[in-house]
Amino acid sequence: MELTVLGSSSEGNAYVLQNAGEALLLEAGIPFKKVLAALGNNVKKIVGCLITHEHGDHAGRINEVLNYVVPVYASKGTIEAAKINSCWRPTHIRMENGSYQHLRLGGFTIIPFPTKHDSREPLGFYVWHEETGGVLFATDTFYLPCTFAGLNNILIECNYDPDILERNVTEGYIPEVLKERVRRSHLSYYTCLDALKANDLTRVNNIVLIHISEGNGDAVAFRDGIAKATGKTVHVAKPGLRISFNKTPFLIASTMIKGFSEETQPLTEYERKVILPIILEGLKTKIGKANAVTNKYIISRLRDSYKIDAARLRKIINHIRTNDLLPGLIATSEGYFLATTESELLEYEESLKGREEAIKAVRLSIARQRRILYEDAHKPKQGTLF
Repeated sequence: MELTVLGSSSEGNAYVLQNAGEALLLEAGIPFKKVLAALGNNVKKIVGCLITHEHGDHAGRINEVLNYVVPVYASKGTIEAAKINSCWRPTHIRMENGSYQHLRLGGFTIIPFPTKHDSREPLGFYVWHEETGGVLFATDTFYLPCTFAGLNNILIECNYDPDILERNVTEGYIPEVLKERVRRSHLSYYTCLDALKANDLTRVNNIVLIHISEGNGDAVAFRDGIAKATGKTVHVAKPGLRISFNKTPFLIASTMIKGFSEETQPLTEYERKVILPIILEGLKTKIGKANAVTNKYIISRLRDSYKIDAARLRKIINHIRTNDLLPGLIATSEGYFLATTESELLEYEESLKGREEAIKAVRLSIARQRRILYEDAHKPKQGTLF
């Protein structure tokens, strides 16, 4: 399962959880055509869209989603307050015996819970899927009223720093009334940290900080502080961020380990003198994500004239990166390209950190299993004479 961030600010919020067969949308705050682009224009794979509340940066594009006949789910208060003019209607998440009804959307199980925001009936969502495990999605709330069991991945608001907010009021950048609204509607850095610490994070693979205020927050400080306090991999949500959201990091780690020994071997003379210069010249022209080029395309262009296959290409790409031969080279699911901004490199760096943690988790598990299978077997058993 993969998480794609399409928007995470007051300008618009939208997130996608998807695998090859199905996708769950979280929020409808950006143009739906951007959502479709992230899904390869495959609207049929969408099993539903969850809306937390009616404010425009979260539900402003709800009619566009409905017009594509995508099932939309929200509280009664949110539906009543949202400006819905589509002939299709959202599904009202009902209260049953004091709790919101659970939803089953494709392979996703959804447990809604109340949040604290200046809107009619805001919700957060606990999402479970056999690939992701337990996912917490909590945004636009000044505190979390409950804790959660079985968490594997977390998307949580970390909106503002109280000191920065106060300084902005003192210096006249924002009025006092806005400060009070922020305090009563959004999670501060410290409240976010308290909420995380209140939950069992033992099996959590990713913490994604969402809805960070550009003027009242400090994304880098938030990320570093929460990573240090929790010991977890922490990402800052920005449009274009794509990370593995699996229940266990082994799913991505096993793929990485498979070809690791091949990729880290020194280049042969043929690879260094013949293939490497050609690859370098080609990649130099791939500036920006729109010009990304895939492994498959590179191999198809070179295969007839040169000895090249997927393993050899990965080995050469690894050589280019680790020897700084082409600074800014990024690899995504779209292919290889040269970054045009620092933020692109920061996001890529964050994704690599997640993979490092995955490899580490597998290494530690293998060491633990080795001790169980072999070291412990050689220890003398109590009650024996030798």
